[in-house]
Amino acid sequence: MRWILAAVLFYPSLLTWVYFVALADAVPVVQQGAYGVGKAIQFALPLLVLVSAGLKRRRSLENGSPLPNAVALRWGAAFGVAAGGLIWVGAVGWFIPAGLMVEAVGPLRAKLAGFQLDSPGRFFALAAFYSVVHSGLEEYYWRWFAFAALCGAIRESFPRPTIAAVGAAAGSSIAFALHHVIVLAQYFGWASPLTWCFSAATALGGAFWAWLYHRNGRLLPVWISHSLVDAALFAVGYRLVFGS
Repeated sequence: MRWILAAVLFYPSLLTWVYFVALADAVPVVQQGAYGVGKAIQFALPLLVLVSAGLKRRRSLENGSPLPNAVALRWGAAFGVAAGGLIWVGAVGWFIPAGLMVEAVGPLRAKLAGFQLDSPGRFFALAAFYSVVHSGLEEYYWRWFAFAALCGAIRESFPRPTIAAVGAAAGSSIAFALHHVIVLAQYFGWASPLTWCFSAATALGGAFWAWLYHRNGRLLPVWISHSLVDAALFAVGYRLVFGS
């Protein structure tokens, strides 16, 4: 089971390297095909693992006094608005005017062209898909399955729920950030502080979503939160590629 869990944690990084780096110069149909097949495999992995385990549910999360749904929704929305606002204000108010993101424009346009998404309409469709659909799929993958499964695995050696939850939040959030490192490095470079600062921020966001999911046990609050952050990121991307 541990090697399956390792595969779940690191497969997204391998997939990202394949379609973002290895196939960077491939024709659009190849890039799109690799992305589509790879993502289908990624989001099927948790279900395949559960089926192979006889459809047994992951170990339930012991979270003490759980957050009521309304409270969790407010926490998720507040974090999404705050983080999304910080992303937009930081980019438009500082990073872009200071020229700190200019090096990302060329690679970003090239990647959009490689996927035939280099028009405003297609970019908007991509942003809507990622913000609404893909964010939910990522929460299902990273929090519903990876975090919870890792929490159960840690509890086999450290029975205390708090230790297991903290360790699982840290481990799953670092794994969640790894494939973002690969993406950011293609835009800013491996040596750029922005690559590592933005990746660290991604890990912190993942840790917050793991905490929120652990306390509430529902995907909707973290999905809404993630969706708002993704919307802000795509708004910055639109500003970079197509101007104001």
